[in-house]
Amino acid sequence: MSTELTKKSISNGIRKLREVKGLTQEELAYKVGMKISYVTKLEASKHFPRVDTMYRIAKAFEITLTELLSFIIQDGKPPKKN
Repeated sequence: MSTELTKKSISNGIRKLREVKGLTQEELAYKVGMKISYVTKLEASKHFPRVDTMYRIAKAFEITLTELLSFIIQDGKPPKKN
């Protein structure tokens, strides 16, 4: 398992988590306060989000930034709860 955050790993993680949470790209965009075109490009590995954007995405998923990054690093496996 690689701990490297790449455009591809971030885009796959965000897409998988969005699907797990049952959100459309439009719903995620609304919750995060961004255009749907940005979410589409993000999930297509065309953007590398800034940390503040990742924080807002995590908040939209109702998880912490640490949990979001853990989900991405663990290749889409849910973060372990203590």
